Amino acid sequence: MTKETIIEQLEMKIHEALELLQRSKETEKRERLYTVKEAAKIMNLCEQQVKRRIAKGDLKKIEQPGAKRHTRILIPESELAMYLGGAAK
Repeated sequence: MTKETIIEQLEMKIHEALELLQRSKETEKRERLYTVKEAAKIMNLCEQQVKRRIAKGDLKKIEQPGAKRHTRILIPESELAMYLGGAAK
């Protein structure tokens, strides 16, 4: 192997490592999402009460399309934190 070939291979490995690091940082930034059932348990409410709070606009939701016209309702962790913080006051 020539010196140039070794340098090129090292540069490629460094580039791959940097891309992997960037992807892992982006993954860390993603917010945890909870189903209505999980949120109800955390909030100490029944699922119907959580759905009512979403309908009233007290909780924001994210809708995730699913199979056979079924849509999953997900609640961001930040919404639960704001709700629980407000409820504690």
